[in-house]
Amino acid sequence: MGFGRKLMWGSAGVLALAAGVAAVRTATFTAASVDDGAGIRLAPAPSVDIAAAAARLGEAVRFRTISNQNQADNQLAEWDRLQSWLVQSYPGVHAAMQREIIAGGTLVYHWPGSDPAAQPIIVMAHQDVVPVTPGTEQDWKYPPFDGIIAEQAVWGRGTVDDKGSLVALFEALEALAARGFAPKRSVYLVTSHDEEVLGGGAVAAAKLLGDRKVKALFTLDEGSAIILDAPIIDGPAILIGVAEKGYATLSVTASAAGGHSSMPPAETGVVSLAKAVLAINNAAFPIE
Repeated sequence: MGFGRKLMWGSAGVLALAAGVAAVRTATFTAASVDDGAGIRLAPAPSVDIAAAAARLGEAVRFRTISNQNQADNQLAEWDRLQSWLVQSYPGVHAAMQREIIAGGTLVYHWPGSDPAAQPIIVMAHQDVVPVTPGTEQDWKYPPFDGIIAEQAVWGRGTVDDKGSLVALFEALEALAARGFAPKRSVYLVTSHDEEVLGGGAVAAAKLLGDRKVKALFTLDEGSAIILDAPIIDGPAILIGVAEKGYATLSVTASAAGGHSSMPPAETGVVSLAKAVLAINNAAFPIE
């Protein structure tokens, strides 16, 4: 066996061993004590009233903060109502954190930390939801904007994307504030008002924090779902996103000669257009 082949098989063996060790360690992982990155053990998480949190999520769903492609269709008063509700529902957060409204509705909260040298953290969730397609309301098991609690779940548009995250963050911060928690590192909460239409809220927030030289230790955003049968462990796991796909909007035009429909050419403009759509679909970038 030549040196190259030996090296190849040796590398394969190392990779297989590493994969096996990773699989075993993942399957047998148990959480140890958590520290803040500086060797200081964190206090236990505060308790949260799950029933009350679910009720507040139901209330949040009832605000129709629907981002439409045509912004003229947006009901801007709904964002005002939601943001007023946040102030009323989470007094501890609003006493502990400084709030700014930018870009017409995006909120930036800042909870100053005791150590200016410690890198801050940023948590995010957006306020807006996508529309319900007219005529499909009857397809919903429960009305999309009623925020009904049934079958051990909160039902409605935005419960997953992304008012569930929004309410969860406020519940956690409110519980910490009520306990008299004082963060070592600063905490920023950013909640944009127009994420669903690629609006300018998040861009404005990024510029604001950049101008203030805020360099976060990490950012926690909407993220992925909990996979119930994740590979290797065959159990529930939350995927950690380290990259994100981009997007593209294409305008495709097919030109064809005119003529009578009784004598169509071998390939009409519609067929040419269909081929183009298939060609685009079949030329996707590889997943890396």
